[in-house]
Amino acid sequence: MDQIFSLTGFYVDWDVKSLLLFVVVFILTADYIKNLRPSNFPPGPWAFPILGSMLSLDHQRAHESLTQLAATYGDVYSLRMGKDWMVVLNRFEVIKEALVNQGDSVVERPDLPLLNDVSNVKGLIFSNGNLWKQERRFALSTLRYFGLGKKSLEPIIIEEFSCCAKYFSSFKGKPFAPHLIMNKVVSNIICFLVFGHRFEYNDEKFGEMTKEFETALQIETSISAQVYNSFPWLMRHLPGPHQTLKKIWWNVLDFIREELKLHKQKWDPEDPRDYIDCYLNEIQKSKGKAGSTFDEETLIISVWDLFVAGSETTSTTLRWAFLYMAKYPEIQKKVQAELDSVIGQFRQPTMADRVNLPYTDAVIHEIQRMGNIAPLSLPHVTNRDIQLGGYTIPKGVVIIPNLTSVLFDKNEWETPFTFNPGHFLNEEGKFRKRDTFIPFSAGKRLCLGENLAKMELFLFFTSFMQHFTFSMPAGVKPVMDYRLGVTLAPLPYDISPNCLGGGDHIYTEVDIVHQTVGHPIDVLSMSTQQYIPVRGVVAISESLLCFRNPSPDGACRDCLSLDQGGVLGLDKKHLKVSVKQAYAFICRMDQIFSVVRSCVDWDVRSLLLFVVIFILIADYTKNCRTASFPPGPWALPILGNMFSVDHNRAHESLTQLAGTYGDVYSLRMGQEWMVVLNRFKVIKEALVNQGDSLADRPDQALLKEIDHGLGLISSNGNMWRQQRRFTLSSLRYLGFGKKSLEPVILDEFSHCAKYLARFNGKPFAPHLIINKVVSNIICSLVFGHRFEYNDEKFGGLIILFEQSVQIHASIWAQLYNSFPLLMRHLPGPHQTVKRIWSDITDFVKEELEKHKKILDPADPRDYIDCYLNEIQKTEGQANSSFDEENLITCVMDLFVAGSETTSNTLCWAFLYMAKYPEIQETVQSELDRVIGRSRKPTMEDRANLPYTNAVIHEIQRIGNIAPLGLSHATNKDIKLGGYTIPKGVMIIPNLTSVLFDKNEWETPFTFNPGHFLNKEGKFEKRAAFIPFSAGKRLCLGENLARMELFLFFSSFMQNFTFSMPPGVKPVMDYRFGVTLAPQPYEICAMSR
Repeated sequence: MDQIFSLTGFYVDWDVKSLLLFVVVFILTADYIKNLRPSNFPPGPWAFPILGSMLSLDHQRAHESLTQLAATYGDVYSLRMGKDWMVVLNRFEVIKEALVNQGDSVVERPDLPLLNDVSNVKGLIFSNGNLWKQERRFALSTLRYFGLGKKSLEPIIIEEFSCCAKYFSSFKGKPFAPHLIMNKVVSNIICFLVFGHRFEYNDEKFGEMTKEFETALQIETSISAQVYNSFPWLMRHLPGPHQTLKKIWWNVLDFIREELKLHKQKWDPEDPRDYIDCYLNEIQKSKGKAGSTFDEETLIISVWDLFVAGSETTSTTLRWAFLYMAKYPEIQKKVQAELDSVIGQFRQPTMADRVNLPYTDAVIHEIQRMGNIAPLSLPHVTNRDIQLGGYTIPKGVVIIPNLTSVLFDKNEWETPFTFNPGHFLNEEGKFRKRDTFIPFSAGKRLCLGENLAKMELFLFFTSFMQHFTFSMPAGVKPVMDYRLGVTLAPLPYDISPNCLGGGDHIYTEVDIVHQTVGHPIDVLSMSTQQYIPVRGVVAISESLLCFRNPSPDGACRDCLSLDQGGVLGLDKKHLKVSVKQAYAFICRMDQIFSVVRSCVDWDVRSLLLFVVIFILIADYTKNCRTASFPPGPWALPILGNMFSVDHNRAHESLTQLAGTYGDVYSLRMGQEWMVVLNRFKVIKEALVNQGDSLADRPDQALLKEIDHGLGLISSNGNMWRQQRRFTLSSLRYLGFGKKSLEPVILDEFSHCAKYLARFNGKPFAPHLIINKVVSNIICSLVFGHRFEYNDEKFGGLIILFEQSVQIHASIWAQLYNSFPLLMRHLPGPHQTVKRIWSDITDFVKEELEKHKKILDPADPRDYIDCYLNEIQKTEGQANSSFDEENLITCVMDLFVAGSETTSNTLCWAFLYMAKYPEIQETVQSELDRVIGRSRKPTMEDRANLPYTNAVIHEIQRIGNIAPLGLSHATNKDIKLGGYTIPKGVMIIPNLTSVLFDKNEWETPFTFNPGHFLNKEGKFEKRAAFIPFSAGKRLCLGENLARMELFLFFSSFMQNFTFSMPPGVKPVMDYRFGVTLAPQPYEICAMSR
C-alpha cells in the first residue's frame, strides 16, 4: 500500500482528509450504482447507503411501520435492508396473487446467514428445492399417520388440558403468569407426535428449552439479526445478541440429539412409535438412493422446525385469548353460555361440537385476527422474474407478505381495530368463513401445522372456557400491548383463573361416573376418592338389548319376530312365492316327461333309474380328481364332502383328515373343489412365497348376493387393491393402530370399567358388552364417534353381526354356495343372514347420509369423510372403484375385521384367567411392578411386560379365533407340496394345524405362556404364531387388534380379578362360526 500511495502522491499531493473523502465518495457512488432501483421495480422510501432502510424502521413495531409505508408507496413497495432488496406485499388480493396464483415463483425461502449458520439450510422451514419437497412431503404424511390434526389426536389434547387444569386449579383463583405453562402445554402436543411422549411441567430441561425458545424468537427479528444477515462475514466475529441466539439454538439441537440417541436404543423398524422412528426408517430405506435428503442431521433440524411451527404460535394465541376474555367479560360469559347449552360441564368438547358452537368459533377466529400472531409471516424469495401489481420483481428478491395489512384492512372488516366476534357471524348468527382470514399465510408454504393449530385452539379454548372464568387481578386492567419477535406476543401479565362451580372438581377422562337409576349422577373424584353429586342431572336407566326385553307395560317384546316363519326367516310372502315356483317347476317337468314317454315307452321306475345313473356318471366325469391333484376322502355325488365334515367342529375335522391325506389334500363341497393346507411351512409357501397366485378370494354365492363382490374382504383384482390401499392409508391417517389411538382405547376401557363395576363382583355375561366395547373403537375410526352401550340400534347391530357370523360358517351357507339357484327359493338361515345384512346396510346408510349433510372436504373427520372425498376426487376417472355402494360394503367389512375377532379373544381371556388364577396373579404382579395402579398402560410398556405379552399371545394361540383363516382362490395354476392346483380352486389355510402343531409347540394342547418366553424369561416371537393368517391378504386390522388386545387385557388385569361364579367350573368348549367363540358363560369381575 505504501508503494501505491507513493506512486499516487507522485501525481497528486493528497493529504489524509482528501484520501478519506475520496474513499467515502467512491463507496457512496458504488453503493448508489449497485443498488439503484431497476426500471419498473416497486417504489419505496429513500435508503441510506450501505445500511439501506435498516435504521428507518421501528423494529419493535415493524409490522405497523410497514403497514404505514403502504399508505405512501402502495400495496407493492420495496425496501433495502443492507445490501438486499425486499418487496413488501399488502392487502389480500396482492398477497393471494403472489403466494397462490404465482406460488411456484415465490415458493423458496431467502438465504438468511444467521439461521443458515445453525441449520445448514436443512429441515422444513428454510430449506428449498428437492430437499424441502422431500422433507415436507415426508413430514406431512408421517404426522398424519400419527393423527396430526385429526380426531385420533383429540384425546391427547384433552389429556394435556387436564394436566394444565390441575396446575391452574392449584392457584385457587390467585393471580399467576400463564406464559411459561402455556408454552409447555402446547409444546407437549408436538412432543407427543415427535418424541412419542410428553414432558412433566417440572422437568428442568424441558422448562429451560421452552424459555430459550422465546428468547431466540425475540432475537431473530431484532436489528442485530438484520445486521448479521446483511453483513455475516463481519458479524460472525462480533459479540452481541446474535451470538446468544446461536448458542440457544445449539442447546436446543443438543436436546433433540439426546432424544434421538434414546430413540435409536429402543428403535423397532417394524413398530415406529413417532416421527423420529419413522424418519430413522426412512433414512434406512433411502440409503444409497440418488437425490435422497434423509440423514440424521436433517432429522434434527426438521424436529427443531416442528417445535417452532407447532408450539409458539398456538401458545401465544391462547395467552391473547385469556387477555381478551378478561378484557371483555360479557363475551366470555356468552361463550360459556353457548358451551353450557351445547356441551354442558360434564363431558369434554370434541371437534364435532365446533359446528354447533358458532359464537365460540367466531371468538377464537377473532382472537387470531386481533392477536395477529405472525404479522409478517415468513419471508419468501423469487426464483424467477415475476410481474406483480404492475411492477417487475427480478429473481432473488425477498418477498414479505404483510398479513397485518389483511387482518386489519378497513375494506375487509367492519370494525378492524375492535375486538368483534361478529366479523365471523352472519345475520342468522351462524359461523361464516372469511377469505381474508389468513393467519397461517397462504400458498405452497402454508403453515405445515395449520390443522393441528386449529384443533388445539378449539379444544384448549373451549376446555378452558368450560372450566374457568378468567379475570385480571384486583385493580389491574388488561394491557393489550405486545412485544414483537417472529410472533406477536402479549406483554407479560398475571391473570386469575377461577374454577367454575367453585373449583371443587374438574371432570376429566379418568374420572368414574357412577349412575343409579332415577338418582343424580355421582362423579368419583380420582384425587379425593369421594363421590361428588352433580345436581339437576338424572341418569337414564340402561338395559341391554337382548332377544326379549320388557316393554313399558311389563309384557315381553321380541326383538326378532318369530310369528312369520321363526328363526328360519320364512314369512308368508316368501312361502307363497316358493309354492308358485315349485308348482311351475313340477308342471315344466311333467311336460318334459310327456315328451320322453312319447318317444320311449318307459315306466316311472326305469325313467328314475336312468336319471340317477346319468347324473352319477356326469358328476363323476366332471369332478374326477386328476393324477397330480391333491388326494382326499371319497366324495358323495352332487354333495361331495359336505356331510362328511362336522360343521360345528370343522377345523378339528380338517386337521384330522391331514393325518390321513397329508399336509395338502382336497375336498369337494357341492360342485366346488377346495384344497386344505396344513402346517406352517406349507401355508407360508402358499400365502407368502406364492402370494400373488393366491391373492384372490373365491366366488361365494351367498356373500356375493350380500356384498356384490365389493368392499375389502370379497373383492379381487384392481378393485381390491384400490380399496385396501385407500383404506390402509386413510385409517393410518386417522391414527389406525398407532400411538395416537391409545387414548381412544383407554377411554373406551374406562366406560367398560364403569359398566363392570356396577355388578360389584356378581356374575354377569360379558359377551355382548365386550362386543360393544371393541366395536366402538372401529366406530370411532369409521363413523367418527362411539355409541353408548344402551343405544338400541347399536345393540341390535351387534347381535345381528354375531348371528350372521355363525350362519356364514354353517351347512346352510355351504349349500347355498354350491346350489344358489335352488337355495335362493328355499327357506332357512341363509335367508335370515341376507335380511340381517340388509338391516346392517340400512344402519350404515343412515350414518352415511348424516355425514354427507355436514361433510367438509377440507377437514375429513373419519373414514366415511375420507371416502366421500375420494369419490369426488376420482369421479370420471377410468377404472376407479370408488362409489357409495363400495363405501357401504367397506364399512361393513371393517366391522367384521375390526371387532368380532378381538372381542372373542377377550372373552376367551376372561375364561382362561378364571381357569388359571395363578397365571392371572402372575400377570397382575408384573403389571403392579412395572406400571402400578395409578396410571394407565401404554404400548411402550409392552417391552417391559414379557409375561403379560406371552399370556396374551398364548390366549390368541389356544383361543384359535380364526381357525381356518379366510378362503383364497388360485388365479393361475400353481405347484404346491408336489401337486398341481389349477386356476380357480378354493384354498383353505388351516391355521389350527399350525397353532396346535406338536412339532412347533412344546405343549400344544395346554395353556402355557412359556411358549412365548425364552430361558431368561424374555418374550420371544414364534414364526408359527399366525393367528392373523399371512401373505398379501393378511388381516387388515392386525396392528389395531394387537394394540386393543394389549391395552384392554392389561387394563382389565390392572383393575379387576376374574373368577367363575361360586360352584361353577369354566367350560372351555366353543361354538364354531367364521370365528371360534367361547360358549356363553357368566363371570365375576372383582375390582382390585
